[in-house]
Amino acid sequence: MNNEPVAWINKIRTRSYLEWDKDDEADESIPLYQQQINISDEEIDKIVRDFFGEVGSFYDFRLVIRRCIRKAQE
Repeated sequence: MNNEPVAWINKIRTRSYLEWDKDDEADESIPLYQQQINISDEEIDKIVRDFFGEVGSFYDFRLVIRRCIRKAQE
């Protein structure tokens, strides 16, 4: 994961707007960075249980969720 902003909140006078790029004409520009997601296997199990109910093994669900998290953080 790089440390570059993924978007900007640009402000002109009293108006704020979200943009992918910094607006050089804005009065103020606030960078937004991607956040690292940390989630335990127990938290994943609870999410799966809440969504699907009781299932035999959570391992496959954990694997899919962890791959989704890694992809989202790229």
